[in-house]
Amino acid sequence: MGTLLLSAILVSGYIFTVTSVPARYKFKRSDGWGAYFYVATWGTGFCILSWMICSFMGFVGLIDFFARIAGVTKDNVKTLIPLSADAVATGKSLKIAIWVVGSVVLSTACGLISKAWHSSGNRKFKALVKAARNHPLETLVIEASATLAPVIFTLKSKKFYVGWVIRPPLEHGKIEHIGFIPLLSGYREKDTLKIVVTTNYDNHYESIGLLGDVVGMAGPPKINSNLTFNDFRVVCPVSEIENLSFFDFETYNQFKLLEEEEEKRQKKTRPRITKTKT
Repeated sequence: MGTLLLSAILVSGYIFTVTSVPARYKFKRSDGWGAYFYVATWGTGFCILSWMICSFMGFVGLIDFFARIAGVTKDNVKTLIPLSADAVATGKSLKIAIWVVGSVVLSTACGLISKAWHSSGNRKFKALVKAARNHPLETLVIEASATLAPVIFTLKSKKFYVGWVIRPPLEHGKIEHIGFIPLLSGYREKDTLKIVVTTNYDNHYESIGLLGDVVGMAGPPKINSNLTFNDFRVVCPVSEIENLSFFDFETYNQFKLLEEEEEKRQKKTRPRITKTKT
């Protein structure tokens, strides 16, 4: 009986955690005993819920009512394989089977409902953002991919990219690589860490007719030419990313103008050094 109950807990818990989007996200990021206890927690909840439903059905006589309709009698129940040592004597094999099957059915139904609910609109990404609130990088990646807001990646090599994040399958495991469509690229100066743009992909996209109304897209847009934005995608290992943040072009241009004005001001106020003859 104990083995059967443990199996029902683990099976029902596993079915729900791999079906529901938020639960799958947390399960894939659990290690060792944490993953087992996470599955067992959900499974225990479904077994308790199934027990309560079955007990209510037995209390109001629904189980006996359906048994009579199906033509099930105590003599028929005795022919079943016993699920516990005293199952044959008390005739409770059928009730135990209903309880176990009910736990699995409940977990499957709840998992499918959760999957269907989070598959429409932006509910999936809202659920992932909520589940990933303890992972700042993943939260930012989810938000950036959902809103198509540009981000800036600074790598350990001091090279940087500005681009749109390609929506990653976060619910299937930890992020090891991030894909994005580059808009700008360059490097950071060694001493000041100011960004120096060397490649402007935005101008190239515009020159070949790729740019369009990209607001509200679910992913990189499709076009009628031979090239798409996916042909320019870059995949970067997360381990190589030193810094990741949102990037606003207007703010960048304003800061750039202020930097240039400050540099001109410093050049004007810099004292001149004249050579003297000795």
